[in-house]
Amino acid sequence: MSIASRKSAVDVFAAMRLVGHQPEFLPWLGFFHKLTLGDIYMIVDNVQFKKKHFENRNRIRSRDGALWITVPVQTQGRFEQHIDEVVIDDRNNWRHKILKSIELNYSKTPHFSSYWPFFKQCLEQDRRMLAELNEELIRGCIEFLGIEVEIVKSSELGVDAKGTDLIVEMCKAVGADVYVSGQSGKEYLDEADVAAEGIGLVYQDFEHPQYRQVAEPFIPQLSVVDLLFNEGGKAGEYVRSAGTFAES
Repeated sequence: MSIASRKSAVDVFAAMRLVGHQPEFLPWLGFFHKLTLGDIYMIVDNVQFKKKHFENRNRIRSRDGALWITVPVQTQGRFEQHIDEVVIDDRNNWRHKILKSIELNYSKTPHFSSYWPFFKQCLEQDRRMLAELNEELIRGCIEFLGIEVEIVKSSELGVDAKGTDLIVEMCKAVGADVYVSGQSGKEYLDEADVAAEGIGLVYQDFEHPQYRQVAEPFIPQLSVVDLLFNEGGKAGEYVRSAGTFAES
């Protein structure tokens, strides 16, 4: 039995579980599924910003396929900036472009009117910091999906480390017994070091659900807005039923 599986399923569900993830822009379903596995979600906002990743962009569905929507940010001379330091670049009318892209591709979906006012209001607001925009959008989507999880931020708790040490410090900061990692955590986390600190480590098991979209064939790994606009109140169930903890 591996270190990650030394806690039984009963222990894992009874323990205080922490999920950590960077604040992405309108994240995909796997992001929110991981939150359903935790009691606390730590917004990891004081780690390095990754260009051409998902902190400032994501994909929506058009009839022609997947379409990127992007919040432009200031990066020149800011190579080491943390996510909570990233400033939105307002030199072009990106808000109008994103809103028009969403409206054009989803206005005829069954549940567009239920969620559009929230997304429109968030994206129209004059904000300076990317992390603030992402956090508000994430909080709204958590509510829409009916996910019950406490939210904290690494920058406010003074958590400052890297790799396995970051996971350990995050858990200690909130008193978590178990850390829920995505599957990629197996590639860089030192399970022995986590276990030595008395912290359980489990991995997310996620199988992407299929649901109706504006066209076929089905395209996975899109922003959660695709699921919300198409399935409405059923969206949360699609996310929650997409898996649990991985077998070790």
